[in-house]
Order: sequence, then structure tokens, then C-alpha cells
Amino acid sequence: MSRQTNLFRRQAVWYWRKAIPLDLQPVVGRKEFRISLKTYILHEARSRVGLFNARFEIFIRGIQELMEKADFSDSAVSAKLMRKFVDWYLNSLEYFKVLEGERSLADARAEARELLQASEEWKESIACNDFLHITTLLAPFMEQQELDYEEDDPEFKLFCRNTMRALVGVEKIAAKRELGDYEDDLPTILTAPWQEAVVPPEQPKLARRNQQQRAKASLLTLPLSQVFDKYIDEAKANLGYDSVRDLINAKKLFVALIGDLPFGDVLRDDATEFRKEVARIPKLHGKSIYTSLTPREAIKKADKIDDDLRASLEKRVTADKMSKAKMKETFERGKVKRVSYRTINKHLDSCGKLYKWAVDIHKLDVFNPFFKTRFGKNVMKDASQQRPHFEDKEIRSFFATPNWTGRKSRDIWIRPGAVIIKDAFYWIPLMSAHMGLRLEESAQLYVENIIELDGDVIGVEIKDGIGQTTKSQESNRFVPLHPLLKKLGFAVYVEKMKKDNKKRLFPELKPDGTRGRLGTSISKKLGHYRAALGIFEDGKANHSMRHSFDTMLINKDVLYIRVKELMGHAREDETGGRYYKGAKLQKLQEAIEKVNYGIKLEKKNGEWQISKDQ
Repeated sequence: MSRQTNLFRRQAVWYWRKAIPLDLQPVVGRKEFRISLKTYILHEARSRVGLFNARFEIFIRGIQELMEKADFSDSAVSAKLMRKFVDWYLNSLEYFKVLEGERSLADARAEARELLQASEEWKESIACNDFLHITTLLAPFMEQQELDYEEDDPEFKLFCRNTMRALVGVEKIAAKRELGDYEDDLPTILTAPWQEAVVPPEQPKLARRNQQQRAKASLLTLPLSQVFDKYIDEAKANLGYDSVRDLINAKKLFVALIGDLPFGDVLRDDATEFRKEVARIPKLHGKSIYTSLTPREAIKKADKIDDDLRASLEKRVTADKMSKAKMKETFERGKVKRVSYRTINKHLDSCGKLYKWAVDIHKLDVFNPFFKTRFGKNVMKDASQQRPHFEDKEIRSFFATPNWTGRKSRDIWIRPGAVIIKDAFYWIPLMSAHMGLRLEESAQLYVENIIELDGDVIGVEIKDGIGQTTKSQESNRFVPLHPLLKKLGFAVYVEKMKKDNKKRLFPELKPDGTRGRLGTSISKKLGHYRAALGIFEDGKANHSMRHSFDTMLINKDVLYIRVKELMGHAREDETGGRYYKGAKLQKLQEAIEKVNYGIKLEKKNGEWQISKDQ
């Protein structure tokens, strides 16, 4: 099957991309078009590409027809060509509104604002006799004519100046059309005879430089929140969903904790204070008892809870009912958990990117107050401590609960019974603990991803494909089936899915959450299940099973490069990344078989199942 080169994926969403021919790029003002197809499923994206390709071809043909030969020295021909240019411009805007698909009223208003801003910029170009932008747009016409015009030629400048005069009104009309208003006529200059005029002398370079400096100064005086919004609007086409969300969150936090200061007035002390205040925010901000509270209110509430706990413990110490050492231990265990260093660094990085954009793109002479403010490795906790794993005993106890040993009925999954439902909720935690699969990797498996050899299931293939996404290139891998899952009837389950003509291995899972992930419902269900059993522990989730798998392999002296291959982690060192070509099936199978938490099985009615006694 041929690969569609005009499709690419950002995060989980597919986009259409088409390069504009090199000779037309100065006219269009960009190198390519990128439009979201608003789907994370590859075959749906492919089905939507046809319309975009057809519209693109019509658009390109229209520009090429526009670039026909013309004599700029003839005012009548020039006026006709300018009218044709304006028609093309307005029609191209209409085409790309169609290509964009459905959009919100807020998006339409944002587009209208940009067009109005463009109208003002054309006015400034006319006032300053700045022909740089318009000559760039008209350059392809000159090349088609093979005419050697000097930029100082009054005849050529007159054409440029009148074209800019037309664009002042055209941009305003285009802005109204973005909001659905099509009642305005074209500017008078496009219908009235041309008025020959002497081109005013060019503005001195010093005055032009002062104008640019004033534009930069206006950005420095804008409130930080508005500069954030401007950055997001300009960069969102190249940013993923998570990056945009992080920028919005950082903006809200800074304004709430420090204030909406002018962009150029934010000092190093403000950045340091921001870092200190963010570190005080409770981890559950926006949830539980902190719902609908501002960051300041959440900090105040969390501080009060800690003060009350400390006062209560101090009373017990005063009454000789507790030692000071025990008090310290109890307070550390019971105090309100605050946001992690990783989260703080994420907010600092978002603010730092804003200033880097201002310097690199807008050439502002401004110091980045967030430079080197993030917490370093010597301060941050070790990753293994941030993400705790389950001990062997905890895993045995977890899988000895009714969901795996027998529950009362299909709907009552907390009380013990004789019913065992082998569905996604049964298999996915087992696959995470014994094969190291990420939750979403298991949830999005197709039946065809189960690899068989001589009729026996030997493993699972994790790959990027239609309706499937992986975290990185290294996540595409083969993982052998663990003997425990084989005994529990995984192959029988796969065969049942085949007989039922199911494409997905777990067809009951549906896209959920803002990202449309299949594993979201399982993650929520596992949390509710562990809470109902009274074994919920903050920080431990299904992903902790992967860490238990990783820890088990390392403790069993499995080669670290093989552990990375099974886990789907990047091999960063030169020997591993450049020269290692993957372990053979036998070596991977040997590594998988070393994963043993001591789970006991028992045979009932001719089938193996997990024993209640562990």
C-alpha cells in the first residue's frame, strides 16, 4: 500500500499537509498548508484527504492563471490585473474556510481580528512608502513578464501603492466575511479610474527604525496574559494539544499568583517568587475539597490543614502521648501533598518559552527572567520514588480479589462469587504486570496484533497504525506472552474474538476523555475498584504495574538493554541506540519467564484460575 505523504500526526490527531510550489510561495505568503482532520483514526483521515487535495489543486490553478503575462506600464492593464489579484485573494480565503471545516465563533472572530490588523499594516506601509512586502507578493508577476524593473521606478511604485490602497479595504471586507457579512462592495479604487499621482519621497531609514522600535515597545507594555495569548495564536499551528494546555495553565497561574504585570516589567525576583508560590499549590488543586478555588485560596486551605495537623500533634507531644520523632514522621505522612518538582518545571518552561519567542521571533531586547529557574536534578526526587511500584506481596493480594478469583455476578464485582468475566478489566492489569505493556498499548490492540506460531499464541505486537498510537519509535516492539496469561486462557480469549469477527481485542472499550483514549475507562474503573476494596494508595495506579515489571527484570539480572526493549524505552547510549538491532525471540522469552510474583493458580472445572489464597 502506498504511503500518503500529505498526512502526518501531531500527538494523537491526524493532519493534512501540502507543500506550495516554490515559485508560488511568495504570492501565497507561506511554504505549505496544514489543516487538522479532527480524527485520531488513520483510515478516517485517509478518507477525508480527497476533498482537501481537490480544493488545493483548484487553488493552485487559480494562482497560476493569475500570473499570466501583463504590461505594468499600461495603467488599464494594471488596473485589470489588480482587480483579478483581489478576486483571487478573496476567493482563496473562501476556499480555505471550506477546507478548515467546522469552527467556533471565537475562531472566526480571531481570524477577523488578524485581517483587520493586516489592513492597518497596509496603511502603515503606504504612510511609510514601505514597498518591501508588496514587491515580494508581486515578484512572481515580474518574473513571468521577464521585465527588469528597478524598485525606484515611479511607474512600478505607483502600481504597488495603488494595490496596497486596494488591500486596505479588501482586508476589511475579508474580515466581515469571516463573520458572515457579505454585503460590502469592493473598494472604490477597484471600480473608479486611476488617479495618477506623484509618489511621495521615501521615509528616512531612521524614522522607519523608530517606528519598528515603537511597535516593539508596545509589546513590552502589554499585560503578560495578552502576550501569552499572542504567542499561543501565532505558535498553535506548530504546537500539540498538551503544549497549548501547558501554556494556558502557566498564564493563569502567573496572573493569579504574581499578577498580570506588563510583559517588559517582569523581573527575576517575580520569576523566583512564582516558582516558590507554585510549589505551595496542593496536588489536588481543582479537585476534591479544592474544587472551584483559586490557586491562592487552595494554598490557604492547604496551609490551614497542615497547621491544624501540626497543632494536634504538638498537643499529643506536650501530653507525652507521642515522641517528637514520631510526630515528625506522622506529620510528613499526613500533610497535604503539593505539586511535584516536575510540574513546577513544566510551568517555568512554559513561561521561558514565551520570552524566547519574543526574542527570537519579534527581536525584542528583553531579558528572560525565567532563564535557569527550573529545579535541577540534585533537587528533584529520583523517578523511581516519584512513581512507586507495587511490591510482590501487593500484586499477589491485588490479583487475589474477586475480579480475578470470582465475583458474585457480572454487575457486582466487589463481592466474592463464582463468576469470572474475562474482559479488558481482567486482562489489561495482568498484561501490565507480567508483560510491561502500557495501559493504552493494551487497550488499543487489534486481534491481528496477537502473533501466533504453529497455531499457538506466542506474543503481542505493539505498533503504530490505524487506530493505534505509540509513545515513541522505540515503543514499536514485540513482547512475548507470559506463561501465566497462557495458563489463564489468553489464547482461548483471542480465538473467541476471532470467531465473533471482532477487530479489536477488547471491543467493549470506547474512546473517552479529551484525548479520545480507549484506556481511560479502564484507568477510572481500576481506581474505583481499588478504593471499594479499601486498598487505594495515592500515587499507585495501573502504570505502577509496569514499574513492578521493570524492577523484577532488573532484580533478576536481565540485561538492561533487553529490559528497555521489552519496556519500549529509548536506548540513549551509543552502543545500545546505534548498534543494537534487537534480541531474538528466545532471549525475550527467557526474560519474560523470569517475571514471577509468586501468584498461585488452581484448577477448577478443567481451567486454571488465580487462587484466593496467596
